[in-house]
Amino acid sequence: MPASDLFSQALRKTWWQRAIQVAPVRIFIGFIFILPGTFAELLAMKAAPIGASIAASTAVIVLFLALLAAFAHVVERRPPRELALKGAFTEWIVGVAGGTALLAVTVALLAMFGLYRVETGGSAMALVTGFVQFAPHALLEEILLRALVFKITEEAIGSRAALGIQAALFGALHLGNPGATLIAATAIMLEAGLLLAIAYMVTRRIWLAWGLHLGWNYAQGSVFGIRVSGTPVTSSLLISSPTGSTTISGGDFGVEASPVAVAVCVVASVFLWRIAVRRGEIVEYRAQRERVRSLR
Repeated sequence: MPASDLFSQALRKTWWQRAIQVAPVRIFIGFIFILPGTFAELLAMKAAPIGASIAASTAVIVLFLALLAAFAHVVERRPPRELALKGAFTEWIVGVAGGTALLAVTVALLAMFGLYRVETGGSAMALVTGFVQFAPHALLEEILLRALVFKITEEAIGSRAALGIQAALFGALHLGNPGATLIAATAIMLEAGLLLAIAYMVTRRIWLAWGLHLGWNYAQGSVFGIRVSGTPVTSSLLISSPTGSTTISGGDFGVEASPVAVAVCVVASVFLWRIAVRRGEIVEYRAQRERVRSLR
């Protein structure tokens, strides 16, 4: 399998086919395809009984995957390889466990130096309701930022430049969150924007990145009761709060604004990057341009 799903049909005969060679145009079309899923997610969040919430969340996840597959088939005229099912569950579980572990290590380091206090006294039901809440939204962000923005940009300008653009965009999108600052957005860019895109590069599928994203948010909000990107949680297994220097703990934004979280996730990113390099998954800009020209 090639390092990137280059938009394969190279001989464009119609204005439509020529227009969607432009990366921003194709990304915009992809966003339009996913839009019905975002409306469905908003409706699913209103399903109050736990049984109804689980069913609604599952339906939204299936819808997101179907919409991404439809985009690949209809617009890009290719199989949706990023949704390949072989090994999907394993990659997803590894991702969830990895994201949970990264968050737990971050909180443990902060607590060790007296910058976070973790108490008991929360609700065990939060482990269920939190999963239902975080799973579809983590998938939505992975589809938009990794399967669309990163993938399509990478096809145009190579892995390194696409990685930087996508990470910067991901950080900027969090500037509107409660308690957000430029420092917090930069931290999000470095810890999550890089890590999740590199996770996508390693497998060229969405499952590992989705799992990492879900595991991090789920552990942060539903287990430790920490604000998720500045957004307070209503229920969690544990109750945690920052103490000491808000610059180091992340303060009201949560641990995602902490340099400790950045360091932990950057280490994980370097580990995954080395795997991507060994697998030959780094797309070079010049090589990509030559590949496009050879197909014309």
